[in-house]
Amino acid sequence: MLGPDLLVSEGGATRRVQLLTGCGPDVWRCSEEGLTLGDAVDRLVRTTGASSTVVERDVLRFATSLVVAGLAELEP
Repeated sequence: MLGPDLLVSEGGATRRVQLLTGCGPDVWRCSEEGLTLGDAVDRLVRTTGASSTVVERDVLRFATSLVVAGLAELEP
């Protein structure tokens, strides 16, 4: 787990909220900055000191959660 839980709104006060457990704000910032998943993994390995295997698993889980929740789309 990269950090504390994160609540993400689908947009607007009446839209549902997704709980992304253990993803923390750092991985969200990587997404906001438009980093690729690989770049996000590299940054988080450097900043958290966690192994690349653990960070990659968590970043992929985070990205998958966003897609499943309809908060992100896969690029073709």
